[in-house]
Amino acid sequence: VGRSEVVQTKSAAEFFTENQNIAGFDNPGKSLFTTIRELMENSLDAAESMCIGPVVEVTVEELSQQCVDAGRGVQTMVESDRVDLELFAEKKMTSKKKSGNDDDQADPDRMATKKTGFYRVTCRDNGCGIKPEVIPEALGRVLAGSKYGVRQTRGKFGLGAKMALIWAKKSTGAPIQVQSATVDAKQITNMTIDIDVYRNEPKILEQTQISNKEKWRGTQVTVVVGGAWSAYKARIITYLQQLAIITPYAQINFQFIPKQDKAKKQLILCFEPRSDKVPLPPKKSGYHPWALNELLLHQLLQRTSTKNLKTFFTESEISGIDTNLAHRLVTELDDDIAKKSPSQIANDPKKVARLSRFLRAIKAFSPPDGSSLSPVGEYNLRLGVNKELDPLYVATRALPKAQSYEGHPFMVEAAVSIGGKGINTGLAAEPGLYIHRFANRIPLLFEAGADVVTRVAKTKIKWSSYKIDPKKDNVQVFVSIVSTKIPFKGTSKEYIGEDATEIHDAVRSCLQHCCSQLRAHLARRDMDRKHKDRRSILLKYAPDVARSLCQVFTDLMDPQGNNGGYGPTPADRNPNRTRPTLTGLAAVAQREPLSTARIAQRREALRARIRALPGNINSQLIIQKLTQAVDRQMQIEDQLLQDNNDDSNDDQPNRRSSKQQKQRIAVARPSTTSFTVRTPLFVFRALGPTLKVVAHNNGNTLPAITPRPEPENCSIFDEDPIFGMGAPSSMDIDDEPLPLLDDDDDDDDANYQQKADVADLLGLSSAPTNGKADKKRAASEQDDDDDQPPPPRKRLRRANNTSTTSSKKQSSIIIIEDDDDDAEEQVSDSPSENDDDDDDD
Repeated sequence: VGRSEVVQTKSAAEFFTENQNIAGFDNPGKSLFTTIRELMENSLDAAESMCIGPVVEVTVEELSQQCVDAGRGVQTMVESDRVDLELFAEKKMTSKKKSGNDDDQADPDRMATKKTGFYRVTCRDNGCGIKPEVIPEALGRVLAGSKYGVRQTRGKFGLGAKMALIWAKKSTGAPIQVQSATVDAKQITNMTIDIDVYRNEPKILEQTQISNKEKWRGTQVTVVVGGAWSAYKARIITYLQQLAIITPYAQINFQFIPKQDKAKKQLILCFEPRSDKVPLPPKKSGYHPWALNELLLHQLLQRTSTKNLKTFFTESEISGIDTNLAHRLVTELDDDIAKKSPSQIANDPKKVARLSRFLRAIKAFSPPDGSSLSPVGEYNLRLGVNKELDPLYVATRALPKAQSYEGHPFMVEAAVSIGGKGINTGLAAEPGLYIHRFANRIPLLFEAGADVVTRVAKTKIKWSSYKIDPKKDNVQVFVSIVSTKIPFKGTSKEYIGEDATEIHDAVRSCLQHCCSQLRAHLARRDMDRKHKDRRSILLKYAPDVARSLCQVFTDLMDPQGNNGGYGPTPADRNPNRTRPTLTGLAAVAQREPLSTARIAQRREALRARIRALPGNINSQLIIQKLTQAVDRQMQIEDQLLQDNNDDSNDDQPNRRSSKQQKQRIAVARPSTTSFTVRTPLFVFRALGPTLKVVAHNNGNTLPAITPRPEPENCSIFDEDPIFGMGAPSSMDIDDEPLPLLDDDDDDDDANYQQKADVADLLGLSSAPTNGKADKKRAASEQDDDDDQPPPPRKRLRRANNTSTTSSKKQSSIIIIEDDDDDAEEQVSDSPSENDDDDDDD
């Protein structure tokens, strides 16, 4: 020390007054935020210590300078009393400074240093209360507190409420007012406290007691501080909402009361409790041997009252050592240490160093248990996320047991949600990855970039592997870390470093488990999306299908071909044209084209039958029936998918083999005439109302779908077709009415002949064969041409439309008949056994 320098000492209160940023009082805006935070956390601790649901009420009232001065009895300076006005004149800012001022508007920290005001903060709770003799020490002496020791606590250094008082003295000069009553107290204590910063001593300015007629219990703290509400409003709301997530068992009421001329800016927030399970208070435990350094071990050796080293290991402030292990440790030590008392060892720094290294080298110690921890629990965490965000999907995960970092136990709990509202918005959040961090159930809002949770979520989790895309989904990540000693980085205690390997691995494991739980739900969601997209794509062409069908029936009804320009006229058709073929699974036998006279004869007979039928049909009706068919098919697909899921979750010992699972199919069997409507883009396959879904699986058959009763004089469009997707509510298409076909003909030959006429008329290569009608038709064809071979019998499953269109899109109809409606469809491993039954589909 130089001759001109003098060694000085400062009290703890004076030190933190000059270095208030260490406690989170960086600027007026953040100081207001930290004041609210510290008072609320003290209230939560007071209620949780009694294992009751906390009820915390916070009121922030904006005050004017005159109101603050009146409260202190200080005369307010008036502008009219100023003599030298130049002393108070503001200097004009250059354009460069103005541009910098625009940056200040976007930065809350810069705004907080400019737009300052005065606020009265009041926090009231239903906790255990504070005894009158303890109030001055608890709120007026820095570093005085009741949370020292090895256990999980929100705060430990005794700074929160004292720093609020120190900031109040610096910004407004006002003291702190306390009102408290303990359990079954007959009096309520009112006390006004100030602090002597240089001596770090509390000063009681006023103390009174009133009768507690209402048997109130709890604490109310009121302090007047400077702050910037507008700059930190968003962060205060975010803090409150995150606090409601991590404490879903608490009732939190918040109110901001602006000045009278700004009544519209009033804010009221109420966070109702969702859970009634309050975490148990953590138990105070001893120091684990792995957490002992030389200084701490020396303090324990000095404070203990034990007489030998063995009892020091088992009965002092050290945990994790039983009697048997203590005997083994003493036996392993040298005699110059083992036979010494703890006080003798403490007086020799060399022996303390040897003992500390010896304890750190022992690997036989059990890891520290979690009795000193109090995590919120998966149940509460899930309820909190659901209550505040209302997500589509949420998954939670917690470590099965406590782990240790440098001898300090810790627990990690995580939740990942998809969709829902955003924090601080109340609206659906934009797609992205949002990370929320908690340490000892305290929300961490600042310095998130270097935090271990942020680093793991952004760099160590492959979201795409779990079907999660933050670019398209709103992904919210919640990680809560509780420990007897959180390894914060920096003095602000706002983030945990990534170098904590044990915590890093635990966070990664929990997030991976959450993502694995979500993967199955997201796969189902993607399937539903594809289902809806397929429906909308098909319905996009429903008007074209309806218009094409109207054109077909218009052409059938007009013998002269005067169809108003809808579709090709009979003169335009070439009876000898090459007809399209059906390939693939739906391949059918190719038939020789009929003669022109035969085609004309059948066409005239069919037109006569159509004109004789009552009833009308238009394109809107067709679209309506297509929509009904789509919706019904979607129900069938959903039912089959649900059955498959039920089978996959079946825990019976006789599980189905992969081959048997592949045989599980749905067989659709119409009882009346059905149509497959083909366009150049897709195929509509309509099935009748008596649809049966049959699944062959070890003799098990799915229940048949009960059809609606068929009305009288029904037609093919009065049935319930089923083929994949639905139709829009309104279409701008042709509404020209057309007559209906008659399906009530009992004559097999006539029925088959009518269907064949329609198939030939529409230009199909063939109509499907079926039963007796097919045999009769083959016999009649043999009479016309003895050299013409009978067509082979093949199964019709899918039709590929290879026909071309000119100016209008054309549709084709395939009529499928089922002779035996009551027959049960059978499925076998051998395809040859089902060849005969395939013709009945």
